[in-house]
Amino acid sequence: MPNKRFNIPPSFMLPAMMKETELSLDPGEDPLKTIGKYPLIFDMLAENEGTAPYEPWNHGREPIEHLFKAWSAAKEEQERRFQNKRGKADLALMGYSYSAFIACIHWINGQHAPSVSSSIGPLTRKPVNVEDRLSYIMNNPLQFHSFIQLKQLFEELEKMHHKQMALLKIKEEKSRLQ
Repeated sequence: MPNKRFNIPPSFMLPAMMKETELSLDPGEDPLKTIGKYPLIFDMLAENEGTAPYEPWNHGREPIEHLFKAWSAAKEEQERRFQNKRGKADLALMGYSYSAFIACIHWINGQHAPSVSSSIGPLTRKPVNVEDRLSYIMNNPLQFHSFIQLKQLFEELEKMHHKQMALLKIKEEKSRLQ
């Protein structure tokens, strides 16, 4: 089956951080590999076409933890860049990392991301002041402080995710014992 090409909708564009305006989806590729390259690709399809061939927000911990690992690699690369270039972030890497965070925060809440907006809305699991912090990152993507904010947001979200998984495991064990 040929790759499916589609334009990135305006609500998913990060003008300061992305140059791509079109994406390609290989239907035969492992969805986790696809998410590793384009964190929000399935969210875009769900939002614009009403359906997606894979719904990471409905697949529990695996896609979320896959993005946490991808973030870890991106974080290390960005840290190397800051050490070598004196305070300048890589825009493409910041765009990828920002998109990965938006995906993770929505998936942890069992929803697809409707856009890349810093306006998170009524999600129940989210870091403190997340909207203000994301807005700062969007407006200042090259600054070291933006990278630090994103790093802290990921750390807080990952802790929330691990807590959620532990509570779910306890609940499952209790129901098995009854």
